[in-house]
Amino acid sequence: GVLVVEGFEPGGSRDQQFVISRARAVAARDYLVSRFHLDSRSTGVMPLGAGPADGAPAEPWNGIALAFFLER
Repeated sequence: GVLVVEGFEPGGSRDQQFVISRARAVAARDYLVSRFHLDSRSTGVMPLGAGPADGAPAEPWNGIALAFFLER
């Protein structure tokens, strides 16, 4: 499987949102890889700024989310 850490930051300009949400995702990914001995080649980050993809609640998100994809 593949683990993707999504980062979110609702404040500031779009550029600031990107930088902060990416930093959050990278920090969380690094922690998870180190703490749980995950394969770093099977983990990634996705900075998403103020909100998630379509279909999720509309209010701004602040923090991280984990998405795990399993192969069938």
